[in-house]
Amino acid sequence: MVIKECVICGNKYKVCSTCEKVATFSPWRTLVCCADEYMIYSVLSQYDNDKNADVAADGLDHVGLSKKTIATYRPSVKKQIVEIYKLRKTKENKND
Repeated sequence: MVIKECVICGNKYKVCSTCEKVATFSPWRTLVCCADEYMIYSVLSQYDNDKNADVAADGLDHVGLSKKTIATYRPSVKKQIVEIYKLRKTKENKND
């Protein structure tokens, strides 16, 4: 077993050596500690590429984030989530 640190929350977790040895792709367990955080990772990665805050906010809404949960994430992840929601809110306010 290998000990990894989650890229979303920073928690340490165990990864089996099989996942660690896969060369053709990165199994989600090598990046994050749970499936919900992999969904967050996927949304934030897509946002890094396309900067579409509306799509990212919808994806984060689908995960069902709460302020309490977001508070446990790494500072860079919290900052990015706050940025996404602020951009969506700003756009919604302009459309009103």
